[in-house]
Amino acid sequence: MKALAKGFSEISKKPLAIIPALIVLFIIGLIFWLVSDSFVEIIFNTVFLEDIPDSTLAELPFHLFSLYALDFIILGIWALVSALLVTALGFYYAAIAKGSGITESIGKTIEQAKNITSVFALFLVLAVFFAILFWIFLILGTINLWLFIVPEIIITIAAVFITVKIAFTIPIIEVENTSLKKALEKSWKTTDKKFWLTLAFLIILGIILNIILGIGSMVSDIIPEETIGVIVFAVFASIMLAYAGLTMAFYYLEKK
Repeated sequence: MKALAKGFSEISKKPLAIIPALIVLFIIGLIFWLVSDSFVEIIFNTVFLEDIPDSTLAELPFHLFSLYALDFIILGIWALVSALLVTALGFYYAAIAKGSGITESIGKTIEQAKNITSVFALFLVLAVFFAILFWIFLILGTINLWLFIVPEIIITIAAVFITVKIAFTIPIIEVENTSLKKALEKSWKTTDKKFWLTLAFLIILGIILNIILGIGSMVSDIIPEETIGVIVFAVFASIMLAYAGLTMAFYYLEKK
C-alpha cells in the first residue's frame, strides 16, 4: 500500500500544509475552552455528585436533557462545528494530494462549501441513525441480553460495511470534481472487488493515526512547560489529520 508511505512523504515535502489543520484545531480548542463550563457541569453533576434522574434506560436521555438542556445544546453545537471543520480538511488534503499548492487547495476547499456541507450532513445522519439503533437495542437488552448482542453484531457489521463502501467520497468529489451522489456511486463501485483490501487499509491507517497521536501525547507529557506541551501535541494532532486526509486521497488515486 504505497499510499501509506506517500502520506508521510507528502508531509515531509510540504510541512506547511499542516497549517490549516493547526488552525482548525486551534478553533476547535478555543470554542471548547469557551464552552467548557457546560462540559464540566454535566460531568461533575452526573459522575461525581451522581445527580442522575431515577428513570428507566429509555427515559434517561430525555430526563438528562431536560436537566441540562442548555449545556447539551452548547456542546452539540461545538461538536457539529468541529466535525464540519474536520470534513473541510478532508477536501483540502485531497486537493493537496491531487497536486495543488497550499493556497490553491484552500481556495478549492472554499469553493466546495456546498459539497462539504452535504457530506457533513450525510455522515451526521448516518451517525445519528446508528446511534439510535444502538440505544434501542440497548434498551431491549435489559429484557433479554441476546436482544442486544445479536442486533448489535449485525449493526456493527453494517456500519463497517457502509464505512468502507463510502470511504472515498471526499477524495472523489475533490479529485474528480463531481457531485456527492456520483461520488457515493463511484466510491461504492471502487470498493466492489477491493472490499477486504480497503478494510485492511483503513484498519492499518487507523493504527498509524493512533500511533502518531500516542507519540504526540508522550512527547507533550515530558515537556515541563504546559503551554509548550499543548502546542507540541497540537502539531502531532495536525500531522495526524493531514496524514489521514492525504493517505485516503492517495489510496483512491492509486486504486481508481
